[in-house]
Amino acid sequence: MSRLSARIKFLIRALGVNGYIIRLVIARSVLMRAVKLRLPVSELLAIVDGAIEQNNRFYRRTNYSDWQSLYAPTDFFGRGFPPSVGVTVVVCPRRSSLSHLYKSLRSIERERSPAIDVVVLSTGPWSDFLLGMAAYAAGGAKSVIIRRPTDLEGLLRERVALIQGAPVLRPGALGALNASMDKDPSTRAVYADEDRTIGKRVDFPQFKPDFSPVLGQQYDYVGNVILFTREFFLSNVLPDVRINAIPSWIGDRSLPQGAVVHLPQVLHSEQTRRRLTHISGAEFDQELAMTIQNEAQRPSVAIIIPTRDREELLRSCIQGIDECTDYDASRISIIIVDNGTVEPAAVHLLSQLEARHNFSVVKRPGEFNYSWLCNQGAAAAAADILVFMNNDIVLRDRNWLGKLVSAVSLPSVGVVGCKLLYPSGKIQHAGVILGIHGLAGHIGVGANEFDGGYLNLAKHTRELSAVTGALVAVRRSVFQAAGGYDERLAIAFSDIALCLTCNGLGFQTLCLQSALAFHLESASRGDDTLDPLKHIRLLEECLQVLSTHGSLKIDPFYNPNLSLIGPYELADPPRLVARTNLPNRAPRVLMLSWTFQVGHGVAVVVDIQARALESMGCVVFIGAPVKANEIPWPKNRRLDVSDENTAAKLAAELNFDVVMVHTPPFFSVFKVLPMNISGIAYDYGEPPPSLFPDTVERRLVDAEKFMSMAYADRVLAISEVVRTANALPTCEILPLGNTHLAQWNAESVERRMKSRLSRNWPGQLVILNVCRFTEAERAYKGVDFYINLRRALDLLHPDIGAMTRFVLAGRALREDVDAVSAGGIDVIANPSDEGLADLYHAADLYLSASRWEGYNLGIAQALAMGLPVCASDIPAHRAFGVPVFTSLNEALSEVVQAFRDPSRREGIQARQPILRDWKPPAERLRDLIDELVLDKQAENRRAADGR
Repeated sequence: MSRLSARIKFLIRALGVNGYIIRLVIARSVLMRAVKLRLPVSELLAIVDGAIEQNNRFYRRTNYSDWQSLYAPTDFFGRGFPPSVGVTVVVCPRRSSLSHLYKSLRSIERERSPAIDVVVLSTGPWSDFLLGMAAYAAGGAKSVIIRRPTDLEGLLRERVALIQGAPVLRPGALGALNASMDKDPSTRAVYADEDRTIGKRVDFPQFKPDFSPVLGQQYDYVGNVILFTREFFLSNVLPDVRINAIPSWIGDRSLPQGAVVHLPQVLHSEQTRRRLTHISGAEFDQELAMTIQNEAQRPSVAIIIPTRDREELLRSCIQGIDECTDYDASRISIIIVDNGTVEPAAVHLLSQLEARHNFSVVKRPGEFNYSWLCNQGAAAAAADILVFMNNDIVLRDRNWLGKLVSAVSLPSVGVVGCKLLYPSGKIQHAGVILGIHGLAGHIGVGANEFDGGYLNLAKHTRELSAVTGALVAVRRSVFQAAGGYDERLAIAFSDIALCLTCNGLGFQTLCLQSALAFHLESASRGDDTLDPLKHIRLLEECLQVLSTHGSLKIDPFYNPNLSLIGPYELADPPRLVARTNLPNRAPRVLMLSWTFQVGHGVAVVVDIQARALESMGCVVFIGAPVKANEIPWPKNRRLDVSDENTAAKLAAELNFDVVMVHTPPFFSVFKVLPMNISGIAYDYGEPPPSLFPDTVERRLVDAEKFMSMAYADRVLAISEVVRTANALPTCEILPLGNTHLAQWNAESVERRMKSRLSRNWPGQLVILNVCRFTEAERAYKGVDFYINLRRALDLLHPDIGAMTRFVLAGRALREDVDAVSAGGIDVIANPSDEGLADLYHAADLYLSASRWEGYNLGIAQALAMGLPVCASDIPAHRAFGVPVFTSLNEALSEVVQAFRDPSRREGIQARQPILRDWKPPAERLRDLIDELVLDKQAENRRAADGR
């Protein structure tokens, strides 16, 4: 019933939006009837299903109108972008209605300035009188109207804005395009994103990829509003103006990098459906393959297949090569890289294959390392083209090798992949998007084979940043120049790394949209994300890729307005947010922590840092799940935030300059935070997972944390201990201090006496330990050791034990209090700040037996009180310069010595605080925020110049 309700709501909403979805739904019902009649319409039905699903995704997630009002204010592009040189706007009305033409011309007239001329090139049915009236009614002077493209040459200024059909320009659109061209003298053309106007509603955004000439040979994705230099327009564009086909310049692979610039901002709306002349990727692949139809021209190919055991997979794979390959067999060699096969059937198969004339088996036993195995196979190959194939590939296209080889033989191409299907016929891979979930994700997973997906892109062979390595081709010379596969990536992401390296060398990565094979994804090894240990390794290898290649948040072939969570859905927020440059505004900082409750050390640090930054001119908001007993903070700057996506959305909507993360799970925000908002990760460290029963789960959290930190602009650590454990080499220490804590002073003696009297402690040796002592934390916090120390004192020194109180204070539940009290400990659970200060005054010795700390706030407070301290021998404790112990006997000796030291009473007045000033780290943090704000303002100005 809920599914039916959702569909009804969707249809009601669709009715209110436009008739396009309704037409799709009606078309689908007609096609379903045709299917029942066994008519050949399955491909068309898949296309319609894909279009319905794609539009459903946009409405299911975020309403585009709401999204625009948040992230694309209509007046933003009109600010500060006056055309710097003369522009001639050439309007080609095509088949637009006069009402649409009027709206289009009116939007152009809003841009009119002395630097802008308008020329109407009419090759359509309208008379000059009607065109002139439309232009006049739009508010402009009499426009120049010409009938022949050749008449344009004498009318053109330094730059030419070609406007075809009847798009409506956003305010400031021409200025934004012109400013982008100003950035780089090598730029020849600039295009932008668009959406559609349906009635009075603006919808269906077309968020385009960056310049993709291979895609452009099949599909006019660039649109109807483009700015050119005069020379480029005359030589490369004008000859195609009157031809209703894909302009040849869009598919010109010889254009140098940077010649065509894409602005990922919606600068115009289409009033009519633009017909995109195109051929499908499958047709393009077939035509490309025909360029090497002559067998004498075909390069030699080595097919490299790593394998171990799993005879049935390898047999099926080889059978596919034998039976489904239309390529000169004499030019193919097959190299099987055996990683230690032991199963008898698989050993027998390998011996059979090795006996064949074009096969060789390279034996490489040892721990599985996919990159190393592929490199070993490549080293044994002498062919021009290397094809790497998983042993769980089943071929289905007889021309699969010809298509791969013809594409990879293009001089500009480095790596070529292809569409792969699950055995069910659904798409497993149609290319890779960078940045999805922090690193990369497949395009089209689970869609129908013929589903074009967003903007029909999945039907076209095109440039992408990466492809899966399950079936790829690469020229041997390019593979060698790239250094082969990165052997530090033993299991995953080596294919991504190879593509990125080749891209960096100036070669393109292509994904053919012919479905060449079935891929039994991970059939030979299992799905790594379902196994926590394998998932940890995936995250660690992801961090390795990020450390080598930098942030992958911006993929040139995946628009930054599209989501890194759900592929081809609206990004909320987008990775580039329109921001007004306010250099004199106080920096706005959002601090994120899993708690802001009293009694948590992290919350104390967040509070201290926030107050220090406020005193130095920042505006600080606290973001955390709202809970009871929180540290006071102004309500209008306290945000209830429980996940990283909400945090990123608030950061964009509330115009923050810096987001500072203190604890998981918020480190993941850096993966989706807009690029023009700075991110600071503050690492408190984490206890070794081996100290807990949920070791694997904690290792997974740590791996996610470090991978996410790689996307932060700055990574800070609270101590040398934490910096040493941090996986990122750029980590900087921002130490904690204790000058903000309660200190021993002239009134402390009286306060100590009152506190001890109220608790009936006169004459007692009071040992204090402050920490959380929930069941999961007692072992690593040393509470069990503390209890054993109490028992050892009673057993070995009963006279001293009778005069000694072991006190434990901290956050805990009732059952925790009962468990620890049973060990002879005086438990004070969840004390207030004042109550805790009283305990430090009343104590004679502070003792911490913690097995790990990044920074021990309890010791810092004890030193501020001038209180004697002894602690377990761990690096964080040694950094304080206090006496340390390594065994129960040594700790017991410290307690006995403290009891026998007469100065514990008589020397109270002489106690001296040992302080570490908090102010310098706070000032460093403030300076760091200023540096980041200035850097981002400069980036925003550069981005604004490019809009």
